[in-house]
Amino acid sequence: MGTIAKIPGTVLFIRTADHCPAHVHAANAQQGWEIRVFFSYASDELDWQIKCGQPAKSEIEDCMAEVWARIEDCRAQWWRDLKKLCLDNKQVELNGAILRTVPPQKSVKTAKPTMPARGPKGKAKMVKSVISPAVLTVKPKSATYDPATKSVEFTALGSDVIHTGKCP
Repeated sequence: MGTIAKIPGTVLFIRTADHCPAHVHAANAQQGWEIRVFFSYASDELDWQIKCGQPAKSEIEDCMAEVWARIEDCRAQWWRDLKKLCLDNKQVELNGAILRTVPPQKSVKTAKPTMPARGPKGKAKMVKSVISPAVLTVKPKSATYDPATKSVEFTALGSDVIHTGKCP
């Protein structure tokens, strides 16, 4: 168990044999509750789930704030302990040099078609949808994390090219 932080009555930690998605456990043994705070290497959003007990809203908010304040420590500890980034088969994009997950509505398979354009003599012609070349699907077990540079290296499906992007 890798301890990330301690706040009054609560320990935040990462289990050394855990599962995806990447998350931190926050447990208060005295009050009998535990939550999971989910994080990502390709998103700056956090989410949470009550595992057991009844934490107060303020306790959940405190845990979320603590994880956010230590997000780089969380990413580094998860990588050190589990050697997985939980990005296998996820769609990501490199926005500049920043790695971001692609929201479902931006999926490559459901690219929004463009409206027909007018050709010569007023006849309609179809214009093909253009999908951003920066949208990539991460090849399983190809992603690695470098805590020193806070960046992810990965290979995309159908390619041998290594891509690098900084975590948001």
